[in-house]
Amino acid sequence: MKILIAEDENDARIFLERRLQKEGYTVVAAANGADALENARQTKPDMVISDIMMPEMDGFEFCRRLKADEDLRTIPFLFYTATFLDREDEKLAMELGGERFVAKPIEIGRLLDIISEVFETHQDDQVSPADRPDKSEENLASMYAKTIGRKLEKKVKELETERQALQESEEKFRLTFENAAIGIARVDMAGRPVQTNPAFQQMLGYSADELNKMIFTDYTHPEDAPVDMANFQKLIAGQRDNYQLEKRYLRKDGEIVWANLTVSLIRNEAGKPQFAIGMAEDITERKHAEEREKLQREQLIQADKMVALGILVAGMAHEINNPNTAIMTGTQQIKNMWTSLMPVLDEYYENNGDYLMGNWHYSEIRERLPGLLDGIADGSKRIKRIVGDLKAFSRKEDSTAMGPVSLSDSITGALSLVSNLVNKSTRHLSIELDQNLPAITGNTQQLEQVMVNLLINACQALADSQKGVQVKTAYNSRSKRAEVFVRDEGVGIKPDDLPYVTDPFFTTKRDIGGTGLGLSISSKIVTEHKGTIEFQSAVGKGTTVKLTFPVNTG
Repeated sequence: MKILIAEDENDARIFLERRLQKEGYTVVAAANGADALENARQTKPDMVISDIMMPEMDGFEFCRRLKADEDLRTIPFLFYTATFLDREDEKLAMELGGERFVAKPIEIGRLLDIISEVFETHQDDQVSPADRPDKSEENLASMYAKTIGRKLEKKVKELETERQALQESEEKFRLTFENAAIGIARVDMAGRPVQTNPAFQQMLGYSADELNKMIFTDYTHPEDAPVDMANFQKLIAGQRDNYQLEKRYLRKDGEIVWANLTVSLIRNEAGKPQFAIGMAEDITERKHAEEREKLQREQLIQADKMVALGILVAGMAHEINNPNTAIMTGTQQIKNMWTSLMPVLDEYYENNGDYLMGNWHYSEIRERLPGLLDGIADGSKRIKRIVGDLKAFSRKEDSTAMGPVSLSDSITGALSLVSNLVNKSTRHLSIELDQNLPAITGNTQQLEQVMVNLLINACQALADSQKGVQVKTAYNSRSKRAEVFVRDEGVGIKPDDLPYVTDPFFTTKRDIGGTGLGLSISSKIVTEHKGTIEFQSAVGKGTTVKLTFPVNTG
């Protein structure tokens, strides 16, 4: 038995064709009514199974023409449709000469049973639809027109419903896009943001028109641009569907904005990349909070170190002070002994001339020994002073304890602590301290820490010991503030780095162990003392740090 299939849907046609072949039928297939009619005339099938909604010629017209052909009109015609399912559709199909009207979907086993029934009915010479009383062409045309018109009207309503739903969906998307709390941008294949929402524009400080003339690397931090571009190139090449990263944007006013960026690739129906959607969540405040938390952790670690240093220094002070006291006492006793012996030794020298005392002549010993003893005594006193300063600097102290502080004393104490570094770094140290400078309200230990940091930075900036360091204090009568100046003739700070010198963990000395905390902590301490800190620098000429503090009045 030969069956002709008319079906425009490719997968459905192939499935039915193979299933019928498996049942032993010979199958001829066509994708529309016109081709199916031509095949029917050439192959004379034993049955036709036809869809209704097809291009070029639909199933109704195909059936009408088949039944109008004297050579083909007895071929059983089975309508098989998923679109025309109304009673009027079935009525028209049967009036045109259809044998059966089968609605999709249907179990394949049931369809095979129907095909067998149609063949049996046809072979039993029962009345064929072609032998039924003819309906007039005018009547059939009217039924056909009404059926098609009804179907078109239904389709128009469906399309209108879809159009309204699409409009509503587009409006919802537009409202979501325009009112989203995070920045959204549609980026073309060149990286140009062709459409941006207000949140994205506000985050970067650019208008939509300004952004439309840029590519995303134009407003990306230079350090983050290469990574972002590498990911974007993989995206538009179709090597990945999305990527996510934390990056820094540069606002129009130069401010840095941290964002959590997610970029997704949008493809067309053929799977070809069309554009990308980027969603940027502003995480600047979170980043700042993380930096503050990290700084606090580092400060706690530093505080713990200072406590440990205080304990260590206290123990060392005891161990150093005991032998140092012996040195100081012994030196004084030797000086007293020498003073008592000198008249006797001088008399012997006058009567007998110069003589050896061990490997030295008495005349040399008489000249040099008092100076040597004075040097030992001064060195011992300096040891005692340094140990005392270390104990005072590292002593655990309430950071909120405020009282009258002499800035000159803080600078003197700091110079004592770093005197070894200063002496190694420069031969030109200039100190001008205003002895009449009014006291300020502050924390002695914290202010001394600031001075130590500034002096260390000044020394480390010097290229050689011929370069100088100047420390000066003064009172500004107009602003009624005490001023401290620390100047160095060092390498200077680059203009691009100058705005960030007090940022936590920013350092240009990481190669020599810099942590970037010294100036950050110093700046925080100065601010807590209601003071200001300013930097002026020229590359190759040096840096000046100016501190100002309100003085005590009354």
